[in-house]
Amino acid sequence: MKRLDRYVLISFIKVFIPTLIVSVFTLMMQLLWKYIDILVGRGIEWYYIVELLFFWSAQVVPMALPIAVLLSSIMTFGGYGEHYELAAMRSSGISLYRIMRPLIVVMTFVAIGTYYFTNDLVPVANFKGENLLINISKQKPAFNLTPGVFYDGIEGYAIKIGGKTDEEITDVFIRDFTSADRRQSKVILAERGEMKLIENQSFLEFKLYNGSTYEEIPPEERHDRQDALHVKSSFEETTLRISMISLAQGDMGEVNRRKHYRMLNTDQLLEAYDSLAIHLNNRKNSMTEVMTKKYWYTEVNSDTVFDAERGPNFMTTVPVSLRPRAIENALRLASNNRSQFFDQKDEYEYREEYMIRHLIEWHRKFAVSIGCIVLFFIGAPFGAIIRKGGVGLPFVISIVLFLLYHVLITIFEKMGRGGDLTAAWSVWLPSLILLPIGVYLTVKAARDSSILDAESYLRPFRWLTQLFKRRKNEKNPAPQQ
Repeated sequence: MKRLDRYVLISFIKVFIPTLIVSVFTLMMQLLWKYIDILVGRGIEWYYIVELLFFWSAQVVPMALPIAVLLSSIMTFGGYGEHYELAAMRSSGISLYRIMRPLIVVMTFVAIGTYYFTNDLVPVANFKGENLLINISKQKPAFNLTPGVFYDGIEGYAIKIGGKTDEEITDVFIRDFTSADRRQSKVILAERGEMKLIENQSFLEFKLYNGSTYEEIPPEERHDRQDALHVKSSFEETTLRISMISLAQGDMGEVNRRKHYRMLNTDQLLEAYDSLAIHLNNRKNSMTEVMTKKYWYTEVNSDTVFDAERGPNFMTTVPVSLRPRAIENALRLASNNRSQFFDQKDEYEYREEYMIRHLIEWHRKFAVSIGCIVLFFIGAPFGAIIRKGGVGLPFVISIVLFLLYHVLITIFEKMGRGGDLTAAWSVWLPSLILLPIGVYLTVKAARDSSILDAESYLRPFRWLTQLFKRRKNEKNPAPQQ
C-alpha cells in the first residue's frame, strides 16, 4: 500500500467510525423515546434494557450507514481542500480519481458487508428485539405508590395514600374488588399505617390504624338499589395482606411466534411471497365459486319447488304469488353480496399490499449497499468543491442531502405500496436519481470546476442587465450639451 493510500484511508476512517457511532446513537435514541412509556416504571432489570438497545442498534445501522458515509466523505475531502492538501496532491500530478481510489475499494467492501449485515444479522435483531419489547410491554408496572394518585397495578385492588414517609403512610384508601360477587366491593379507610413487602416480596402487608371498613351489600330487590346498603365496621388496628403474584415478572426470553417481513432474509422473503400469492389466488378462486352459486337457485322455499330457466324471461316462470317474495329475496341477496364483495376487495388489497412489502424489503437489502456507494460519490467530490472541513458547513450540507435521499425513499416507497410503482422501481429510483448528480459532481471536481462560485452563476444575469441598459440608452440617448 502506497503512502498516499494509507494517508487517505486513515483520514477517512478517523472520521467515519465516530460519525457512524454518533448516527447509530442518535437514531437509537429516537426509538428509545418512542417506546419510553413501555420501558419506564415496570421494574425491568437493567440488562434487559441494554439487550434491547443492542438489538435496536443493529436495526438502525442500515439507516445510519448512508449518512455516515456522506458526512465523513464531505468532511474528509473538504478538510483536504481547506488545508490545501488537495491542491498539493493535484499539483504533483495526482488526479482526484487516484485520490478516491482507495476509498472506492473501501466503499465496495462496505457495500458487500452492508448487504450481509442487512440480510443475515438485521432480521435476527429485529425478531429478538421485537419479542423482547413485546414481553416487556406485557409486564405489570412496578409497584410504586405516589401520594394523591390511585394505583391499580395490583389485580383486584385500587390504592391511594395521602402522604408517605420512610416509616409510615397517611390517609390510606384501599378498595377491594376481589369478592366472588362482582357487585360487592369493600373499602378500607385509615388515618395512618405501615407498609412493607414480606416473604420474598410475595405479599404486601398493610398495618392500618384508626380506620373503618365499608362493605357493600348487593341488593336483592329492585327497590333496594337506591338505598346503597352497606356494612360499616371500625378498627383501631388491622392487618391486610395483598398477594403480589400479579406483579411477578414473566420470562423475558419467551418467543412470540410472529414473523414480520422485516425479520426475514432474502430467501425467506421470496418463499413468503410465493406462499402469500398462492393463498391469495386460492381465496379469489373460492370467492368466485361462492359468488357464482349465489346468483342461481331453483328453490324459493321448502314448501314450493318449481323449475326455473335462466334468461330474460326468468320471472315468467315464477308463480305470481311468489314474485314479490322472489324480488325481495333477490334484493336482500344482492345487498349482502355487494357488502361481501367490498369486504373481499379490501381483503385482497391488504394482502396485495402485504405481498408488495415483502418485495420492497427484498430490494431494499440490496439498495442500501448501492446507496452508500452513490452517496460517497456525491459527498467526496462535493467536499473537494466546497473546500470546507470540520463539522460546520459539511454537517449542514450532509444533513440536507441525506434528507433529500430519505424523502425520495419515503415518497417512492409509499407509491410502491399503493401500486403506483413496481416494488423494484420504488426502491431503486432514489439511487437512480442521485447517481447522475454524483457523476456530475465527480467530473466537475476532477476538472477543478468552480460550480459553487457565485460569480459564475451571476455572470449571465449581469450580461443581460448590461444588454438591457445598452438598448435603453440607444432608444433614449442622452441630450447633447
